[in-house]
Amino acid sequence: MTKATVEVPLVSAAMSLSTLADRNRTQLANATHPQTWGQLAQFYAAQTHLDENSKALMRSKNSAYQSPTNTKAFDTLVQNFERVMAIDTVRNEYLLHSQLHQWLADGNPNQTLQALNEKVYAELFLTPSSDPWLGLVSPEVYSAIEGDGIQHP
Repeated sequence: MTKATVEVPLVSAAMSLSTLADRNRTQLANATHPQTWGQLAQFYAAQTHLDENSKALMRSKNSAYQSPTNTKAFDTLVQNFERVMAIDTVRNEYLLHSQLHQWLADGNPNQTLQALNEKVYAELFLTPSSDPWLGLVSPEVYSAIEGDGIQHP
Protein backbone atom coordinates (compact mmCIF):
# COMPACT_ATOMS: atom_id res chain seq x y z
CA MET A 1 0.00 0.00 0.00
CA THR A 2 2.79 2.45 0.86
CA LYS A 3 4.52 1.90 -2.47
CA ALA A 4 1.27 2.54 -4.39
CA THR A 5 0.68 5.72 -2.39
CA VAL A 6 3.94 7.12 -3.74
CA GLU A 7 3.85 5.69 -7.28
CA VAL A 8 0.23 6.29 -8.32
CA PRO A 9 0.45 10.10 -8.16
CA LEU A 10 3.75 10.02 -10.09
CA VAL A 11 2.35 7.79 -12.82
CA SER A 12 -0.81 9.91 -13.03
CA ALA A 13 1.26 13.09 -13.30
CA ALA A 14 3.44 11.57 -16.03
CA MET A 15 0.37 10.50 -17.98
CA SER A 16 -1.13 13.98 -17.60
CA LEU A 17 2.07 15.57 -18.90
CA SER A 18 2.07 13.22 -21.88
CA THR A 19 -1.52 14.13 -22.71
CA LEU A 20 -0.77 17.82 -22.23
CA ALA A 21 2.28 17.62 -24.50
CA ASP A 22 0.23 15.88 -27.22
CA ARG A 23 -2.51 18.49 -26.94
CA ASN A 24 -0.02 21.38 -27.06
CA ARG A 25 1.74 19.91 -30.10
CA THR A 26 -1.59 19.44 -31.90
CA GLN A 27 -2.69 22.99 -31.05
CA LEU A 28 0.62 24.37 -32.30
CA ALA A 29 0.36 22.45 -35.57
CA ASN A 30 -3.24 23.55 -36.12
CA ALA A 31 -2.75 27.17 -35.12
CA THR A 32 0.51 27.92 -36.86
CA HIS A 33 0.19 29.34 -40.34
CA PRO A 34 3.05 29.65 -42.85
CA GLN A 35 3.61 33.32 -42.00
CA THR A 36 3.87 32.45 -38.29
CA TRP A 37 6.49 29.79 -39.04
CA GLY A 38 8.35 32.47 -40.99
CA GLN A 39 8.31 34.79 -38.00
CA LEU A 40 9.56 32.04 -35.69
CA ALA A 41 12.22 31.13 -38.24
CA GLN A 42 13.79 34.58 -37.88
CA PHE A 43 15.22 33.35 -34.56
CA TYR A 44 17.11 30.64 -36.48
CA ALA A 45 18.18 32.79 -39.43
CA ALA A 46 21.77 33.15 -38.18
CA GLN A 47 22.14 29.36 -38.16
CA THR A 48 20.82 28.77 -41.67
CA HIS A 49 23.32 30.29 -44.05
CA LEU A 50 24.83 28.34 -46.90
CA ASP A 51 28.58 28.20 -47.17
CA GLU A 52 30.39 29.03 -50.41
CA ASN A 53 30.70 25.36 -51.43
CA SER A 54 26.93 24.90 -51.15
CA LYS A 55 26.32 28.04 -53.18
CA ALA A 56 28.77 26.83 -55.83
CA LEU A 57 26.89 23.53 -56.03
CA MET A 58 23.57 25.35 -56.42
CA ARG A 59 25.05 27.53 -59.14
CA SER A 60 26.49 24.50 -60.98
CA LYS A 61 23.10 22.76 -60.98
CA ASN A 62 21.33 25.63 -62.72
CA SER A 63 22.80 27.09 -65.88
CA ALA A 64 20.71 30.28 -65.56
CA TYR A 65 22.81 31.29 -62.53
CA GLN A 66 26.26 30.47 -63.92
CA SER A 67 26.58 33.83 -65.65
CA PRO A 68 28.24 36.55 -63.56
CA THR A 69 25.58 38.99 -64.80
CA ASN A 70 22.90 37.08 -62.92
CA THR A 71 24.35 37.64 -59.44
CA LYS A 72 21.33 39.48 -58.01
CA ALA A 73 18.89 36.75 -59.10
CA PHE A 74 21.18 34.08 -57.64
CA ASP A 75 21.48 35.97 -54.35
CA THR A 76 17.67 36.11 -54.17
CA LEU A 77 17.50 32.37 -54.83
CA VAL A 78 19.98 31.69 -52.02
CA GLN A 79 18.12 33.98 -49.59
CA ASN A 80 14.83 32.23 -50.37
CA PHE A 81 16.44 28.83 -49.87
CA GLU A 82 17.97 29.90 -46.55
CA ARG A 83 14.58 31.23 -45.42
CA VAL A 84 12.97 27.86 -46.21
CA MET A 85 15.78 26.10 -44.33
CA ALA A 86 15.09 28.26 -41.28
CA ILE A 87 11.35 27.51 -41.44
CA ASP A 88 12.10 23.81 -41.76
CA THR A 89 14.42 24.03 -38.75
CA VAL A 90 11.71 25.65 -36.62
CA ARG A 91 9.05 23.13 -37.63
CA ASN A 92 11.44 20.26 -36.96
CA GLU A 93 12.31 21.64 -33.54
CA TYR A 94 8.80 22.47 -32.35
CA LEU A 95 6.81 19.65 -33.93
CA LEU A 96 8.95 16.69 -34.94
CA HIS A 97 11.63 16.87 -32.26
CA SER A 98 9.11 17.21 -29.44
CA GLN A 99 7.05 14.29 -30.81
CA LEU A 100 10.14 12.08 -30.90
CA HIS A 101 11.01 12.99 -27.33
CA GLN A 102 7.46 12.21 -26.27
CA TRP A 103 7.66 8.77 -27.91
CA LEU A 104 10.92 8.08 -26.14
CA ALA A 105 9.43 9.15 -22.81
CA ASP A 106 6.25 7.11 -23.34
CA GLY A 107 7.85 4.27 -25.25
CA ASN A 108 8.38 0.64 -24.67
CA PRO A 109 11.84 0.11 -23.16
CA ASN A 110 12.08 -3.19 -25.05
CA GLN A 111 11.47 -1.53 -28.42
CA THR A 112 14.24 -2.18 -30.91
CA LEU A 113 16.02 0.56 -32.82
CA GLN A 114 14.55 -0.85 -36.04
CA ALA A 115 10.99 -0.64 -34.65
CA LEU A 116 11.58 2.95 -33.48
CA ASN A 117 13.04 3.84 -36.87
CA GLU A 118 9.98 2.38 -38.63
CA LYS A 119 7.69 4.41 -36.34
CA VAL A 120 9.62 7.63 -36.97
CA TYR A 121 9.49 7.23 -40.75
CA ALA A 122 5.88 6.02 -40.85
CA GLU A 123 4.26 8.37 -38.32
CA LEU A 124 6.57 11.38 -38.07
CA PHE A 125 7.99 11.75 -41.58
CA LEU A 126 4.92 10.08 -43.18
CA THR A 127 7.15 7.92 -45.37
CA PRO A 128 6.54 4.31 -44.29
CA SER A 129 8.89 1.68 -45.65
CA SER A 130 5.81 -0.14 -46.95
CA ASP A 131 5.22 2.68 -49.47
CA PRO A 132 6.14 1.18 -52.85
CA TRP A 133 6.85 4.63 -54.32
CA LEU A 134 9.68 5.68 -52.03
CA GLY A 135 12.17 6.77 -54.65
CA LEU A 136 10.95 4.23 -57.13
CA VAL A 137 9.39 4.48 -60.55
CA SER A 138 7.12 1.64 -61.60
CA PRO A 139 7.50 0.57 -65.24
CA GLU A 140 3.89 -0.68 -65.17
CA VAL A 141 2.36 2.73 -64.37
CA TYR A 142 1.93 5.63 -66.80
CA SER A 143 2.96 8.87 -65.09
CA ALA A 144 2.20 11.31 -67.94
CA ILE A 145 5.54 12.97 -67.22
CA GLU A 146 8.17 12.92 -69.95
CA GLY A 147 10.75 10.27 -69.04
CA ASP A 148 8.84 9.65 -65.79
CA GLY A 149 10.46 12.85 -64.50
CA ILE A 150 13.92 11.33 -64.67
CA GLN A 151 16.68 13.09 -66.55
CA HIS A 152 19.33 10.90 -68.08
CA PRO A 153 22.76 12.40 -68.86
